[in-house]
Amino acid sequence: MTQPNREALPSSYVVTGVLATVFVVLSAFAVSMPFGPKTYITWVAFVWMTAVPAQIVMGLQWHFKHPAWAARLQQPVKGLVFLGLTVAAMPLAGAFLYFVPGRGVGPTPMLIMATIMSVVATFWIVVVWRCWPLTVLIKSAATLGIGTWVLAYALGYFIFRVFFNFGFAASAPFYNSAADPGGALNAWTALVYFVTTSAIIVAARLFDLWPIPALYGARHPAIFGIYASIYVLIISVALMSLFTKMLHWDLVDYMVRVPVSLIFGVLIVSNMMHFQLFRNSLQPQKGVFLLALTVAVAIGMQALYRGIAPLLAGAPLPEGGPHYERELWVATALLGVTFPLIIVVSGYFDFWPFLRTTNDHHGTDPISESKA
Repeated sequence: MTQPNREALPSSYVVTGVLATVFVVLSAFAVSMPFGPKTYITWVAFVWMTAVPAQIVMGLQWHFKHPAWAARLQQPVKGLVFLGLTVAAMPLAGAFLYFVPGRGVGPTPMLIMATIMSVVATFWIVVVWRCWPLTVLIKSAATLGIGTWVLAYALGYFIFRVFFNFGFAASAPFYNSAADPGGALNAWTALVYFVTTSAIIVAARLFDLWPIPALYGARHPAIFGIYASIYVLIISVALMSLFTKMLHWDLVDYMVRVPVSLIFGVLIVSNMMHFQLFRNSLQPQKGVFLLALTVAVAIGMQALYRGIAPLLAGAPLPEGGPHYERELWVATALLGVTFPLIIVVSGYFDFWPFLRTTNDHHGTDPISESKA
């Protein structure tokens, strides 16, 4: 793990992290205010989410160290370069999503769910499979990142085609048979499960993926990927079943309150706190402490976003089916808009100007750094 700049104490990182978090949340609210609910949960969600796979690659695969010439730059120029690379990737990703899985028929639920799956696929490739088998074929780190980004969209589209079925909405105004992949599962069930896997992947990083690295043969990326896949899939089934089968929570409400909020909480507790909280604790105690704090943050931030949603949207936003207006607005605000802003502030600009640092990124994720 890249060591922090010792000119600043860990407490300074936490203070600046809190200030930066307030800035990010207020910025997300400012982005949300100009848009009506329908535009926000469709076009805004779609456009902003096209940035996320590239951001995951830059953070978890490149560690903001590639391209090498960009990594050597000082802030804020370095941040602007990474932001420019992301903006350059977005129209390519958007065009693929809009015309291939989206079939060019507009911002339908099919398009939005396919876009979400590209994010899910990126987490799987980078964290669970550690970019294997691309690492066997590609030795250049910069090229590997581009290959990972391309593969994420291909894998996301494949999963979308195989598992997502919108037949239940055949009478809805948005339905277009050409855009319905006709997969094996109800589209909502598939989406919620795969989003849950992303939450488990992200939460596992709090534990440094303990105990998988210590298992026999786990040093080989393929063996690690098998272990990690079983780990994620089983825990995801258990978590989703607990809330939707045993506790009888509504599927979409569960998605927003549990996996979506959990992912957001992890970003605050880890990325925005410079990966400094409980840094001297050993696993699994460290992970338990971080997870407990993450759950508290997730509950609080979800409640904040849910409560302020009608004010920012300029509409009542009723909760529950069949339209789930409040739930989809909150999900978009948390992960569609605030997520990318968190990566920009904590990753691209390395908390500049809240904290003056060298061009060595002090907030590197220990999981991704261990792969370098």
